[in-house]
Parts: sequence; C-alpha cells; structure tokens
Amino acid sequence: MLLYLQPAICNKYYTKPFQIMKKCTVMITEDDSEDAEFMRQALQANSFGGDIEHYQNGVELLKQLSKCKAEKSLPEMIILDLNMPLKNGLEVLREMHTDPDYKQIPVAVLTASLRKEDEIACDTLGCKLFIRKPVRFNDYKQIASDIVSHLRSRFTYCL
Repeated sequence: MLLYLQPAICNKYYTKPFQIMKKCTVMITEDDSEDAEFMRQALQANSFGGDIEHYQNGVELLKQLSKCKAEKSLPEMIILDLNMPLKNGLEVLREMHTDPDYKQIPVAVLTASLRKEDEIACDTLGCKLFIRKPVRFNDYKQIASDIVSHLRSRFTYCL
C-alpha cells in the first residue's frame, strides 16, 4: 500500500511517497518443540525479522488459518511437518489444496520421512519445498537461508 503525505499534515519539503512495511509471518507447524525452536532460531540467524508462529499440529494450524482468512492476514509461508498427531501434514495439505486462498500460501515441508510417496504427494498438493530434517543446527541455518531468500524474492516487504 502506497501512502502520500498531505502537505497540510507534513513538512512541505517532504513530498515523496512512503510504503507502510508489513511484517512477514511464517507459521511453523511441528509437534516436536525442539525442531520448531531450531527452525525459529535458524530463521532469526538469517536476519528474518518477521513474525514466527508455532503450532503443535494440523488442527491448530487450520484453526488459525481460518481466523487469518477472516481477518485477511494470511501468512507468507508455512513450514509443515508431515508426522503429527490429530491431523498430519498430508491431511493439512489436502485441506489447503481445496481452498483457493490457502493454495496461494507457499508451503515448505520439513520432515523426517524418507518415503518417496510422501514427496510425490506433497508435490502434487502444491508444496514449494520438500526438505528432510537435518541433524545439525548449521543445516537448519542453510534451510532457513533458502526460505528467507524465497520470502524476500516473492514478498518485497519481507525484511
């Protein structure tokens, strides 16, 4: 959104438009709190200054997405685990795939799964990245670097 300052409101010498900066939101959906914390720290280590929200399972995520949709404030990205209680990542992707608004949200699957079928299913359901969970923090930082680069290339307001 571009705003122009009215001369009556501001100094007459400032006539250039300025842009209101919106913060990026990344939703991490991961039942393992340590993995979620590693990803949060890795994003921050890569100078991601946006909001990072954590949800324990797919039910919590979909509930929050519904609220965000009503408020017209969907996240810029979702990082999604596949193996979670209540509603797993593939079930979440299937639900998101049926909603035109949710289909626009880039999803990065971060999973321990080695099954090729999971990778194919995620790709079919519109997943942007399929990443195997690393064992070292430096590997999380590299993954986060790729995610932050993707966000910045797609959303110019993601600082």
